Amino acid sequence: MKKMSELRMDYDGISFDAVKQIYQHRGWIIRFFKLIYVDVSTTRKGYHVRIKIEKKLDDRDILLLQILLGSDINREIYNFVRQQNGELLKNWNRMYTKKWIVLGTKIVEDIGEEKYSESMSKEVEDEIINCVDIEGHL
Repeated sequence: MKKMSELRMDYDGISFDAVKQIYQHRGWIIRFFKLIYVDVSTTRKGYHVRIKIEKKLDDRDILLLQILLGSDINREIYNFVRQQNGELLKNWNRMYTKKWIVLGTKIVEDIGEEKYSESMSKEVEDEIINCVDIEGHL
């Protein structure tokens, strides 16, 4: 079985064009690894991008890559604190597909609304594949 890692970026309050621009400028970082898939979902506040690569990275490297790829800095600060406080390794890099409004002990509404977009996933994947690195190489 091949070793793999998943990067999970959260982009809130920016357009999809801005998300693509991040990968136009920084996507070359991913090309150091074998890209398995890109998964983009829309959310109420923006976008979730999941990138799976064929290399087992340690948690600190995953966190660093998520920061370098412009993921929501507040989310990544929480992830850093979770790592430092010894959260269970499988649980530190949370990305919710469901969020709930809770009043007291009663769940009143599911507000997650994450929706996968095949076309957006392909666009981001294309940006990664076609990104020019800092030295001008494809």
